[in-house]
Amino acid sequence: MIRPFRLFFRHLLSALVCATIGLFFMAPVVFAATPATALHDCYCATSLGVEKKTEAITPETCLALCKKNGQSMAAFVTNAANAPDRSGYCYTEEQCTKQNGILDEKQAWDCVKGQRYCYPDPKKSAKVTLNVSIPNPADPSKPLTLTGNIADYINAMFSFMINAGIVIAIVMTMIGGLQYTLGATTKDGVSKGKDRIKNGVTGLVLLLCVTLIAQTINPYLIRMQLPKFPMIKPIGLPEGASSCEQYIAKKDKNGKNLYKMETPWDGKGDACGNSSTVVAAEGQPEVSAGISCDYNKCADLSKGCLGSGKNAKCLSCVDVVEDNPTNIVPSSSVCSQLSTESDAATISIPGSEVSSAKTGETKEMTKQVKDYYRCGWTKDKDVNNGVVKLGSSGSCAKITINCKNIKKCEDYDYVNVSNSVYPGPGADLEDVIQENNAICAVGGGCGDFGLQTICKENPCGLNAGGIVPTTCVYSSSGTVASLGIPKDDCKTTTNTKD
Repeated sequence: MIRPFRLFFRHLLSALVCATIGLFFMAPVVFAATPATALHDCYCATSLGVEKKTEAITPETCLALCKKNGQSMAAFVTNAANAPDRSGYCYTEEQCTKQNGILDEKQAWDCVKGQRYCYPDPKKSAKVTLNVSIPNPADPSKPLTLTGNIADYINAMFSFMINAGIVIAIVMTMIGGLQYTLGATTKDGVSKGKDRIKNGVTGLVLLLCVTLIAQTINPYLIRMQLPKFPMIKPIGLPEGASSCEQYIAKKDKNGKNLYKMETPWDGKGDACGNSSTVVAAEGQPEVSAGISCDYNKCADLSKGCLGSGKNAKCLSCVDVVEDNPTNIVPSSSVCSQLSTESDAATISIPGSEVSSAKTGETKEMTKQVKDYYRCGWTKDKDVNNGVVKLGSSGSCAKITINCKNIKKCEDYDYVNVSNSVYPGPGADLEDVIQENNAICAVGGGCGDFGLQTICKENPCGLNAGGIVPTTCVYSSSGTVASLGIPKDDCKTTTNTKD
């Protein structure tokens, strides 16, 4: 009794499994609807060149749009680099002339109006001198010795071989006739003469028939002509640049711009955060497609551009501190991007008076130097010998030196250093923890600037070339009693000769 029920349920289970599998394979598969994409550029081919449409969303709608106007689809462009006006085959007359080509008389169907295919000019192609000249049966005085086209070489060889074959066949027939005439004097002479005449005539007929048949079917079977291939524009790879402004500034040996921006900046507000594709300037070789750059200019020249693309922002050096609202982590490389260059100022070089041999007047020499501005990185958060946190990312700090006020090396001690933590007039450079301080020996250093660096660099060029040459020397002597931090000084040292 139990056995039949067991068999029944087993068969029922098998049937359900088979039905499930069948429904899985037979049921229609429904895919999620694809959301509509943005409009793309549709180009239709006309006798006057491609015509741009903008209503197409997909290649199918572009094809239907062109057919509706009795035209064929030339291109469906989703990227500006693939547009017909950027095609490597489409030349203007000026571009074709520069490439030593011949502009096609017919408007190319896949080029914009005014652009056509450009073909190599045979007269201007490179020539090769043949080691062995090929005789010219039509004009023996003009053998082929110089050629720039392999088709000319093959045609000359073919013509020479055909004519040489005809001459050989005629000569062999004449020899056979002579052998036939004198055949009575030798054994089998007549039969050999007949065979030679027959072979010579047969060879001559075959040569003439082959030439006649080939000429009738297609003249180019015996007169080779290379197909004409349109030239491709030389595409250059732009020299490396870190910003669009640097690409725009690049010039050729004649002082003309090499590149321009496909999306130029209108000059309003901050350029920082905008991007563009690099294209060739007027009259310059085409640029490889897909090269883009970011603008980094800020309307406020005291700020620098940090980041790339839409995330880029114009920031001041003093704003990039630890836990700043922009979430930009201060570092030596980040802070260096916020350094700007100030205007040059004329300052006096102390100790460099010279006397005029004519008037006897003593005059102080002057030198053109630039006020020094730098955005440095330091772990001294308040730039005033504050507490240094070893795990801190540090802060950016602005170092400003007005070279008019620097008369001696000791004046570097009181150079202004500031950031948003210590705003206003800022702190003195001698109060900032130095970059090589032992406190930060295990924390990646205390920064990339300090009195030691500035003193050694001597950015204002004190006493450079003066009558009494001096140098600025950094020294660390004494301590700040409250913190036990070494006291730093920049001192003037006179270089004396023995």
